[in-house]
Amino acid sequence: MNSPIRILLVDDHPAIRAGVAAMLTLYPEFAIAAQASNGTEALLLHEQHRPALTLMDVRLPGMDGIQALCGIRAVHPQARVIMLSSEALQADVFRAMEAGACGYLVKTSSHAHFARELHHAHQHGWCQPFTPEARQAEKAMLHRLTPRELEVLSCLRRGLSNADIGQTLGISPETAITHVKSLLVKLNAANRTEAVSLGYETGLLRVEGMQS
Repeated sequence: MNSPIRILLVDDHPAIRAGVAAMLTLYPEFAIAAQASNGTEALLLHEQHRPALTLMDVRLPGMDGIQALCGIRAVHPQARVIMLSSEALQADVFRAMEAGACGYLVKTSSHAHFARELHHAHQHGWCQPFTPEARQAEKAMLHRLTPRELEVLSCLRRGLSNADIGQTLGISPETAITHVKSLLVKLNAANRTEAVSLGYETGLLRVEGMQS
């Protein structure tokens, strides 16, 4: 039997935490590793439990959810943190994505939607945006890719190594590595394969192919 997907739940309202925890008990593939009521506790408990996923409220007392997200990813860059909110405000979605969140879920989402997106985040490293605000924020983030990063993404699609990317683009392998790392951060992708998948998902690779 596969081990359950361990989740750190962060929200300052006990009733919300209890509700989300109760909902997750409906799905045996999930397990609550720990619960935190603020950002400071979230940092400590994430380090202690190393959860597969973290569900964190955007608005927390003291250190807010975005600050806690940045703190977690500063130590664990590949940490998968999904932000929670009562509503999907575009400014909050953009801040979350810019800080490296792998998703953004509204607390009133259906149980099935919650479970589906948690599975997707665990398997692929990101949730699919499901609101106009999330889609707009994602589009804004993707448009921040530089022309060089788009070229690098096209190279990743072809399966080129860092050395091959450097040779193709006329840059050093070290510079190629820097561009790849920047690309992964901006796409919030755990690895090259996910970056390429996101490229197809968002149309970036299709657009790049049409322009070349």
